[in-house]
Amino acid sequence: MKRFIPFFVLCASLVACGDNTSSTPTSDAAIADAATDTATDASTDAAADATGDGATDANADAGSTTRCGTARPTVTGTRTAEGLTIGPDGTIYYSQPSAIGRITPDGMRDNAWAAIAGASTIWGIALDTARQRLYVGSPVTRAIHLVDFSSGTPTVSMFYANAGQPNGLTIAADGTLYYSDFGGGHVYSLTPDGTRTRVTSSTIAQANGVAFYNGNLYVDSYGRGVLWRLTLSNGTEASREMAATGLGSPDGLAFDSAGAAYVTDNAGGRLLRVAPGATEPEELMSGLSAAANVEFGAGVLSCTDLYIATSGGVRRWEDGTVTGLDVPWHH
Repeated sequence: MKRFIPFFVLCASLVACGDNTSSTPTSDAAIADAATDTATDASTDAAADATGDGATDANADAGSTTRCGTARPTVTGTRTAEGLTIGPDGTIYYSQPSAIGRITPDGMRDNAWAAIAGASTIWGIALDTARQRLYVGSPVTRAIHLVDFSSGTPTVSMFYANAGQPNGLTIAADGTLYYSDFGGGHVYSLTPDGTRTRVTSSTIAQANGVAFYNGNLYVDSYGRGVLWRLTLSNGTEASREMAATGLGSPDGLAFDSAGAAYVTDNAGGRLLRVAPGATEPEELMSGLSAAANVEFGAGVLSCTDLYIATSGGVRRWEDGTVTGLDVPWHH
């Protein structure tokens, strides 16, 4: 099972470690400027969908752009976090014990924005902006819950029971949810109406983070320390190959616009990057307590910043040279 470690290490030098009760942005001026920033992120997926499968465009929309600001809101004060996703306006959604928290574009933080009864541990979360809903996976309830915020106030319901141990979650362009079952070792898809299909043809040892890039579905194997690349046909696996090794206990997974994969080593407390064409990672950060989901900024946030869910709360890696891949939930 995943390791959840109390936060006792010092904050990484790239993250401001301030008063944990703060709910205001690092700079009010930065937030205001970012909200009206008309700059766009020109990141595009250079390769076209080679398979024609509807799901393969999940994280690739050639020629599209994403608004990017410069805001860096204060993220201290969040508790143990595993799931993380960011909306098109820059709202940061993150898991908390029995709840989903959020940091809004104006920097206000609410750790208990949406209560998930019985889900003392929450792993993956995914955002469907078209339907204004969040999917929430919990290994405790063994279910995927639905947070509907279309009316403004979040309402929580059961979306899919008996989901196993839903871990990594991601959304395709058509709204289909893809999730890994950590204990069962398979990846499944769930349509917005709740129809489930098994995607993988054989098990992946402790399947964890999932993400699409260039028409392929990538899956972390927490148990083997590798990243698998799956080719899909009609929504199910046609073939797979190993994309990277030496990842420790890979958990979170995201891509930048150039095709580099960003993976967290949960047990090792590291943020890793696998460059396009490479099979071994480089270390970007260390000292992260039980590093989990990762997500590039969007909206008022800088698209060159990477947000990381850890057992010490949400952390941020500030690079400034790469932009996140254009993904459906950033629109």
